[in-house]
Amino acid sequence: MASKFYYFRYNISSPWTLQVNTLRVTTTSEDAESRYPILVVIRQNRFTTSWQLPLTIERHFSNSASRILCPFDQGNVMDFVIEFSTFTDAIVHYTLTVATVENFYLGHLQQDFIASPTSPM
Repeated sequence: MASKFYYFRYNISSPWTLQVNTLRVTTTSEDAESRYPILVVIRQNRFTTSWQLPLTIERHFSNSASRILCPFDQGNVMDFVIEFSTFTDAIVHYTLTVATVENFYLGHLQQDFIASPTSPM
């Protein structure tokens, strides 16, 4: 059994000067199986995050997951790599979407909530 590995490199300059903006990375695969999941890894300058598809949260499965990357520093460049790997011998299709999130601000809530490290769609 051989592994398959694909990666995409992005180098994006921040055109915004007075806003806090970032990127949302969304991955989807209808072909991914629990037996041979797709591992998604995002490497940024100072951070690394990962998840697998299908995503399993408390016995619930999702074929899609999103992450919001660390915001741009004003006037700086966001440099990151997205890697996909799997051990399946079958052809596995997946979708990668990178979208801008403008005026991103994570405020403090005054109520209790449960947060998960991933955000299934």
